[in-house]
Amino acid sequence: MTLIVSLLTPDFVMQVGDTRVVRPLPTGGVELIDDFRNKLTYYDGRAVFGYCGLAYLENLRTDDWITRELSQRTFESDAQAVQFLASRAGEAITATQLAPKHRRLAIAGVGWASVPEQGAQYSVSWHIS
Repeated sequence: MTLIVSLLTPDFVMQVGDTRVVRPLPTGGVELIDDFRNKLTYYDGRAVFGYCGLAYLENLRTDDWITRELSQRTFESDAQAVQFLASRAGEAITATQLAPKHRRLAIAGVGWASVPEQGAQYSVSWHIS
């Protein structure tokens, strides 16, 4: 089981997660793959995305997949980036050869959004599942 904890305040945001990755076995058990896997991705100096569920998407570690998807395009807003990531995750999950019961992925993000006309920044969170 993955644990991702996020904290948002007016002054800072923080996200931490566990590092264990396991693979489901046909017998119903799990096999340990890695005890020290990064599950968090730092994005554009203002956000962090963590994941639980599928450890690989499109033959990449999921943290590397998130980095690749967010770095291949320029987004007009964080909302657009999150919508794109959600759409791509859906496509990647659908394309897997895994049984439907193993096609699970949740992505949680925390970061900063700004309102330029107000000169303000505020902490935000995003959830994709």
